[in-house]
Amino acid sequence: MTCGGTRPCSEIEPTPEQLDDWKRRCKSLGAIGEPNAKDPVLTVVSPGIQFPGLKVESNALIGAKYNENGSNGFPFYEFVLLDTKQIVSGLPPAVWIFNKLTGGNKNSGDFDSLTTVSARENKDKGTIVFATDSLLSIGVTFPKLLLKILPGDKATIEERGGKAVLKTLDRDVTKSIQAFEQAYLKSK
Repeated sequence: MTCGGTRPCSEIEPTPEQLDDWKRRCKSLGAIGEPNAKDPVLTVVSPGIQFPGLKVESNALIGAKYNENGSNGFPFYEFVLLDTKQIVSGLPPAVWIFNKLTGGNKNSGDFDSLTTVSARENKDKGTIVFATDSLLSIGVTFPKLLLKILPGDKATIEERGGKAVLKTLDRDVTKSIQAFEQAYLKSK
């Protein structure tokens, strides 16, 4: 979750409302383990995207469930995105324009995410292989004004946005799985 220790992360105890939401999301996303009050909720802050006079960070609330027995006998983790909020800072005029164009947090999007981190044995080589599977769905509502000034039609913007998200995820997941592997090797 911390992208190899590069992102601030803290653990909080889930409120009853967060736990109910987490359980509902697990069912709708097909998660295997059902969370309980002892499972942690993590807050993770992204490093942010820097624009001239403006910085946009995201603060994500993620439910973390450790499952002892996977189908292959190895334990695994399931991470479910519960909420995300934008943190916008910088020059006041730039922040105002950003909020007007994007609708601020009111229309920041509808996110669903389930990430599973698991291990399996590579019997041919006698090694353990770590894998991550992610499901990410992002629904974004753009104000009409923003659609008028964006370079390209809606389909082109969606395609570019999807590619940008995929590139970021690929980079972050690679760093995270490498950190996971290093922690495993240190524990041996």
